Amino acid sequence: MKLHSYWTRNWIRILSILGISSILILIGLFLLDNSAEQQPAVEETAESQQATPEGRTQVTPHDLADSTGAPIPPLTDLAQGMTDLQPGQVELLLASYWTDLNQSGMSAEEIARMLVAYLDSGHNLPTGQPFVVGQNGRLTSAPTVRVQALDWLGEIDSRIAADYARHIFETSEVPDEWALALRNYGRVLDQSGTDDYFTSQVRALINNQDWQSNPTRGFLEAFDSAVYSAAPILIEELLEVCFTSGHKGTSLAATMALDNIAGDHPLAVARIISRPGSLIEHTPTFRASLMSRLNPLDEEHKAILRTYILDPAHGVEELDVFANSFPNHNDFASHYLLTSQSSRNLHLMARTDLAALELIREYQADPAFSDKLNLLNVMEVQLQEYVESAQRGGFLPGNE
Repeated sequence: MKLHSYWTRNWIRILSILGISSILILIGLFLLDNSAEQQPAVEETAESQQATPEGRTQVTPHDLADSTGAPIPPLTDLAQGMTDLQPGQVELLLASYWTDLNQSGMSAEEIARMLVAYLDSGHNLPTGQPFVVGQNGRLTSAPTVRVQALDWLGEIDSRIAADYARHIFETSEVPDEWALALRNYGRVLDQSGTDDYFTSQVRALINNQDWQSNPTRGFLEAFDSAVYSAAPILIEELLEVCFTSGHKGTSLAATMALDNIAGDHPLAVARIISRPGSLIEHTPTFRASLMSRLNPLDEEHKAILRTYILDPAHGVEELDVFANSFPNHNDFASHYLLTSQSSRNLHLMARTDLAALELIREYQADPAFSDKLNLLNVMEVQLQEYVESAQRGGFLPGNE
């Protein structure tokens, strides 16, 4: 019961502390579901058939059979048979086809080469389904057969999928295909943010003006690749997209990505948004929400917090949002193409709340904060409640 009490209290807190950013994220998810129509499928014509790129082996399925002994058709033939099906039937057909391939006795590399052969053919058809991300970044539905094939390729052979991603970056003008290519390439990285090639492709995606103006759901989901990289240049460019994009869905996807980066790398975000002339000055309450991610257990974070609170340029409304958010434990439950959410550590949350309370009490005794006492007093009362709740729940030692 004590565990439940502290968990419930923090969920209420999490839902109430984000101010404008929580509203933006919720609207962003709505717009993801109601974004512009997907790119039209490529019609299969003689001109659309592409030669197999040099260096990759053309694989043609032959004598394949599923677990019942029935022949497995090439993916091109399967796609052509989907034209008269309803979306729900298409979903079942594709799922059954994938199951049959995995039970066919083919090796993972053979299946991957078969998928590459289909992608190289240039054939494509719409499925009538949206771009939806499920667990571990795998799609639960795809808008075209090519996008579905790219998703399968990433699941069956990460090495071949990462190699083929480069071909997508060089030749494709479809943002949903780029989204899967970024996922497939990103999966072979160590998430250090040091792969310049990956960063350059993420930049190319988020700065594509045509895609920004008419975003598909796959394009918006692909902003998670910026979170995965967290390269400083991407933080700067996400800020620019937030405040200069003419499409609400795009600007909100950038907002969500920045919030997610701040959750994992608060110091990197804080340094950038603290620079004079930062675009985030147009939305000070969003700055407050991002700054509230800073960790009072870390000395470098504490130095930035001190400067931030004392800055006379930060008005009452902004500091009120910060006061109601700090320390910000929020994360947003969702499935992403590349990043994943770690389980919530209530013991660490409790220690962070205690450190925040101790820091605020230091500020209350510091003459430099004399004109911030009303703000600090409100923060102290709130943080004291969190700490006492944690003590009752057994997450912190109780008062002697």
